[in-house]
Amino acid sequence: MRGKLYVIVDRTALVYMNVKSLVGKGFHDEAGELYVTSKQDGKVRKIVTSPESRNSQSKVQPEVSTAVGTITPTVYDGRTAFRLSDSRTEAIVVPEIGRVMRYGFVGGSNFLWNSPQKIYGKNEWKNWGGDKTWPAPQQWWPAIAGRNWPPDPAWDGNPHRANILPNNHLQMTSEVAQGFAARVVREFWFEQNGDFAIAQTVEKVKGEPLLLSIWNVTQIESPDAIFLPLNRESIYKNNFHWLVPPEDESPIVQMTPTLLQMRPSVGVSAKKIYKLGADTSVVGVAAVKDGVAMMEKATRQDGEYPDGAVGGGGFPVEVYNNGDAKEKYVELELLSPLHLFKKGDRYQHTVRWSLHQLLSSDVNAMTTRDAIEKLLKGK
Repeated sequence: MRGKLYVIVDRTALVYMNVKSLVGKGFHDEAGELYVTSKQDGKVRKIVTSPESRNSQSKVQPEVSTAVGTITPTVYDGRTAFRLSDSRTEAIVVPEIGRVMRYGFVGGSNFLWNSPQKIYGKNEWKNWGGDKTWPAPQQWWPAIAGRNWPPDPAWDGNPHRANILPNNHLQMTSEVAQGFAARVVREFWFEQNGDFAIAQTVEKVKGEPLLLSIWNVTQIESPDAIFLPLNRESIYKNNFHWLVPPEDESPIVQMTPTLLQMRPSVGVSAKKIYKLGADTSVVGVAAVKDGVAMMEKATRQDGEYPDGAVGGGGFPVEVYNNGDAKEKYVELELLSPLHLFKKGDRYQHTVRWSLHQLLSSDVNAMTTRDAIEKLLKGK
């Protein structure tokens, strides 16, 4: 096929096309439904439009939650930073490296992993640790940005501009990533129920349309266990999928039809690195360490999620284990649906964190698993 073709897979959005073949409009089936082929991954997708989508493509629904607590300037690891706290929990955001670097109870340990390496080479990935935002899926990076690795430093590593907004949110704005021609704007605040909210808005400032997902990546200290909700109707074996399989999964995972328990693994070989995804309807993940559960949750949105295997759905929740003995951490990853970004478009993906003291520090206890599953489902 010649020319250019871009599609959006969100069921409430419009299609954008510039094609010189395929009859100029994709093709229709016998029922009159429109199907088009994505330039980026070659998939044929059904395009469904809705009346409200005609005026919503470039709009972001504002977060209406009332922020509580304080935002105060501070210094973290020698860098200018901001501390947000509701007096029970605190988070430290470091705009100089574009990341959240601390999250925990006031006076308690840090759930986030911080790299022991303090100096990086010019072209080396500056893996400081903490929480950041990437575009997904990663396998499209070479076609869009000209490289598979490391991530574009505009979003990950370079300084971000910070402002304290009148609504008591801390706003942090990245540079424009040249390949993607987009910036990410992140807002942080504590809510009345104790949740720490991170609203991630990607703004397409120039260039051709791109089909992308917003990918929140949180590096945490290796916990005692990680828990993911599962979709009992999933087509995947055991209701989840290995994106990067381990050498032996038997000591790593335990599961019921609706809950996966994963144990981090540490070693000196690449075989200790693995990653999985879940096509769950409950967008959440929990990490438990020393009897405290850190929850990350987001609202499930209509649309196609990235990284799905052939014949299966994509994954709003993914977990990566980095078992390197020198840099051992786990990544908790919540992803948005794929979205077609045209020039001027803004699209938002909000995640919420919370900390919960459990009755037991035994991650294998049935009471612990029951408590985690209830928290993930919001009960």
